[in-house]
Amino acid sequence: MALGRGDNINGLMPMSISKDMGKTWTYTASKFPPIGGGQRLVLMRLREGPILFVSFVDSSRNLKKTKGMLFADASGRQRRVFGLFAALSFDEGRTWPVKKLITPGSDAATFDGGAWTRTFTLDATHAEPKGYLAATQSPDGTIHLISSYLHYAFNLAWLKTLPPAISQD
Repeated sequence: MALGRGDNINGLMPMSISKDMGKTWTYTASKFPPIGGGQRLVLMRLREGPILFVSFVDSSRNLKKTKGMLFADASGRQRRVFGLFAALSFDEGRTWPVKKLITPGSDAATFDGGAWTRTFTLDATHAEPKGYLAATQSPDGTIHLISSYLHYAFNLAWLKTLPPAISQD
């Protein structure tokens, strides 16, 4: 399985599947939004077994031009999110039941993403808008994700925990 940048299918990220170890491939639309310049995704198998996919909800820094994606919070309510997210598949990429924004929580904080990312603000619904990603998992199970400039560290248990509900004021 491979997920790619460019050559979008029906407005979604392309997904390539091979059933013969790469001799032949079929191409379909994935369930994920496409990525663009200044963005690179991560697709890797975790030591615990699931496939981890890390990408970006939208390729534009201009939120007026983006749709975002709906992710559930701990109350079961759907919230529209933007930016860097992770998804987990437990069935070889057929479904992705776990999707989580990679952000420290509801308190807003501004970061310098370096390169083309520049400064951005993280909060409960906004994460880093772009970056070239690379990841590895250390022997203790920590997933280390680096973007163009920032380092994130989390584990499978954190990914599987729904974010707290956002209070409706």
